[in-house]
Amino acid sequence: MLTHTRNLPAVGLLLLATALFLTGCDLFGSDDGSAVDVGIVEWETDASNNASAQTYSASGEPYTEDFEPLTAPDTVQVGESFEVEVRTVAANGCYEADRVETERDALLIEITPYDRDPTDAETACPHVIGLLKRTLNLQFDTPGDALIRLNGQRVIGNDFSNRDDTVIEHDVVVVE
Repeated sequence: MLTHTRNLPAVGLLLLATALFLTGCDLFGSDDGSAVDVGIVEWETDASNNASAQTYSASGEPYTEDFEPLTAPDTVQVGESFEVEVRTVAANGCYEADRVETERDALLIEITPYDRDPTDAETACPHVIGLLKRTLNLQFDTPGDALIRLNGQRVIGNDFSNRDDTVIEHDVVVVE
């Protein structure tokens, strides 16, 4: 009877490596610890916790629930660029704007902002609710009634890990 016992450790290591790969385990720490999420465009403070309503933006201005996550003109010229401001709520002083994805159709522009939390479990961040602002240049090439749609996240209270999808829309008239 012929057996190959010298290959058993190699087969075992191969099976272990395959199992770790399939479960997503990272033995070498290549993950930088940061998380990128769709930005928070709506935050409702918890009425039972006044501290959340007294937080301040990074610029030192008081945060209010009625901040404007999307600022855009009501009327634009066809074929001409116009500015839109998108603001998201940063859950702490370490958050930073990551990227913005846009999708265009003839009379629809969808905007999805992303924010990055570059911290890990061992990093201390200032407990400051920040507002992250981005300025975009957009353009409609077709006259008519258009729509700018901001896709984001909604948070109620101080648990920023508990988020729901939300959409904010702004009507625009595109004139010739």
